[in-house]
Amino acid sequence: MVKTIKLNLLFELLFIFLAALILTVTVLLFFSSLKVVSSVGQESNPLGNLGIGETAPSDTTPPSVSVTNPLDGVSVSGIVNVTADASDSSGIAKVEFYADTDMIGTSSSAPYFSAWDTTVYPHNSLHLVHARAFDLANNVASSSGVFVTVLDITAPSVTITNPANGSTVPKNSIVTIQASASDVSGINKVEFYVNGILKCTDTTSAYSCNWKVPKRPNITYTLLAKTFDVAGNTSTSTVTVTSK
Repeated sequence: MVKTIKLNLLFELLFIFLAALILTVTVLLFFSSLKVVSSVGQESNPLGNLGIGETAPSDTTPPSVSVTNPLDGVSVSGIVNVTADASDSSGIAKVEFYADTDMIGTSSSAPYFSAWDTTVYPHNSLHLVHARAFDLANNVASSSGVFVTVLDITAPSVTITNPANGSTVPKNSIVTIQASASDVSGINKVEFYVNGILKCTDTTSAYSCNWKVPKRPNITYTLLAKTFDVAGNTSTSTVTVTSK
């Protein structure tokens, strides 16, 4: 009877030992598999040490931009090619060009440039040219400005409005020659000629000249109006008339 009890107790202890051993091995294998999965996950993670739920830092660095043409302090005229250098680690989306607060144009690929029409500005006027660069993360940077002086090289416009070309004028009479003139820089004066001889000079709009037609009939006359703008540019308009 005692021998049977001892055997049963021995079997029970052996069973407990084996159960504990199996449990220990199972736990060790489980944690070992977790370590392998974690290692593989880190190797395949392109974000390096970033954990689950973390994101890569966003680009908050503005691009660099500078105007390369025209140079600061120069005088310009006509159509000017404005250029700029721009760079950014994420790439440049576009560069905007400005004269004062007016946008000249936009360039989206290097080399960055835009054509600037200076003919719409008054003679000897000073303007600030600058650029703004946008990177692909929508960061914005403005360049330092360059000051340039616009020179007017565009001739003014002038038209003789009276008498009409090819018309007849009464002999031995007073005919008023009239002209319209305009220029972005302003009109300095309008000179009136008859057959190459200066008859009048008018400095205020509306521009006109009273011409005494000679007494002889059937004479053809060439009337010319010459306009001067404040920059010294000139232009002319002519008509021919016949006395009757």
